[in-house]
Amino acid sequence: MVALVQARGLPTRPFLFAVAMGSNAGSALTLAGNPQNMLVAKLSSLAYRDYLAAAALPAGGALVITAALLHLLFRRDLAVGTSHAPAPASDRDPVLLYVALASLAGVVVANLLGASLALSALAGAAAVLVVARRRAELLLARVDWSILLFFAGLFVVVAALQRTGLPAQWLASLTPPPAEATGVGSLGVLCAVLLLGSQIVSNVPLILLLEPWIRSFPDAPLVWTVTALVSTLAGNLTLLGSVANIIVIERARERLGFFEYLKVGVLVTTASTAFALLSLWLLW
Repeated sequence: MVALVQARGLPTRPFLFAVAMGSNAGSALTLAGNPQNMLVAKLSSLAYRDYLAAAALPAGGALVITAALLHLLFRRDLAVGTSHAPAPASDRDPVLLYVALASLAGVVVANLLGASLALSALAGAAAVLVVARRRAELLLARVDWSILLFFAGLFVVVAALQRTGLPAQWLASLTPPPAEATGVGSLGVLCAVLLLGSQIVSNVPLILLLEPWIRSFPDAPLVWTVTALVSTLAGNLTLLGSVANIIVIERARERLGFFEYLKVGVLVTTASTAFALLSLWLLW
């Protein structure tokens, strides 16, 4: 994306925001869209197709709002004229493309039929790797190990924090007993914790940290659906809110300040999350 944008003489930053924030908002659509949603699928009893039916409008609307706000905020940068330079050359493999698309379709169908998310993804990936005929070590060499190390460290810190017992005490003081934890107020507390917690420990390990507390709420399907939606959209608030943001900045080698991202993230996250929750509440 960076090579294509630069070849056309366009500013890079608006498109970096679009890739990071678009991938966050778009991934809220399904339980296989991101790591935290897959954790929700594993920890809850939510079915892939049931979540998709509930999240289609909230996630779709959040993605449209994200795109519209980014276009509004960066309209002056995007108003520059574009050159007609040819797109960067890339290797094309039509056979591999068709197999990848077919595998993707097969994975989605399998998920809709209730197959294991992990096994269906593994089967689809295996088919693509066989057709690609590439040695495993060449693919492993392209893995961004620094990101994996970063996440491994987060999980260690979160596990240590959980063992202290302090998070459980803090969370218990925020909500009434489970039998009384109903209504908009308790869901508002849940959303606030998800929104802020995602910025501290990132949204993936946060789900594991909050699991016992989330299970204390009644109406488990609604609570887990809200957890998946809000923890995903919360990734757009700050530069550290989601691993997608970190990957985009690392890969693009673009210097993007925390507060520079925050100025955009506050507006986008507030508007998209508000729409997602309101539409979910009205349709539930």
